[in-house]
Amino acid sequence: MENTEPTETRIEHRLAPIEADPADGRRFSGYAAVWDAESQPLPFVETVQRGAFARTLDAGNRVQLLHAHNPELILASTRGGTLAMSEDDHGLRVDAELADTAWGRDVAELVRRGDIDSMSIGFSVPSGGDAWSSSWRP
Repeated sequence: MENTEPTETRIEHRLAPIEADPADGRRFSGYAAVWDAESQPLPFVETVQRGAFARTLDAGNRVQLLHAHNPELILASTRGGTLAMSEDDHGLRVDAELADTAWGRDVAELVRRGDIDSMSIGFSVPSGGDAWSSSWRP
């Protein structure tokens, strides 16, 4: 019998360092993923292959930069022209200008001061888009 229940898309979260405009912290950039480099140890170590985000970027999907992954606290978006993402020889580059809102200014101040020095990205992996190996040991 075939399973007809809907499958849930699991969103993965990872941390990535950012570099901020030292003047106000509202503009920052960084690499959400670096090609062929081992990630920081989680319960596993992963590597992201070049081109992993190409289909999503080519599709022009609406992407939002959220505060604490909260969809009600939008800080920037591709739709609004305040979030840009591109693949280059190093990885998936992210450039953002934080919203001039109360939480946007709060985040910008924390970024400017260096209290926040990374972003957490969320993504989903299509079925068959990953491979696991038991060779890694913590």
